[in-house]
Amino acid sequence: MLLFLAGCKTNISPQAWPSNIPSREYFELAARSQLDPNSPRLENKVTEYLTWIKRFYSGSIIYPLGWLEMTDLVLTSLADPDSQTEAANRLYDLGKAIATDWAQDNRISKIKSANIATWGSALRTAAENNQQLEFIGRVERDVAAILSGELSSDAISSERYYPTEDYDNF
Repeated sequence: MLLFLAGCKTNISPQAWPSNIPSREYFELAARSQLDPNSPRLENKVTEYLTWIKRFYSGSIIYPLGWLEMTDLVLTSLADPDSQTEAANRLYDLGKAIATDWAQDNRISKIKSANIATWGSALRTAAENNQQLEFIGRVERDVAAILSGELSSDAISSERYYPTEDYDNF
């Protein structure tokens, strides 16, 4: 019910594609490659997928801190311009990998909303501890392992990254 309400509150037209996220064409191809081309609701499913992609990047009622804002927080926490560039590039690629899977139907996606919330909170904690690049590497490895089936999304918890008392809830 909450997800339904969040969907109603986060009315994002798939025609208006933000310029600061990967291209609509990239995600549309990803959606079409994952869906049955003979589905009578194919276009509706593609539109829904693209809407979830935009929610991932811009946030929603349930998770107001989207990937773009989280990326900005990490980048502003880095003083070194080379580190900022490296983090920006890695977070861009990481965001594409996460969003491409997460936006699928819940029965298919390997990455869950709880994983994204955990990573967002832990990235903020990493920034507070000046461990941004190291932590991005951990998330990159965990995302790759989840997508390859080597790691269950259930294994992603706050304790995996930081002790509970050090954790900044997302």
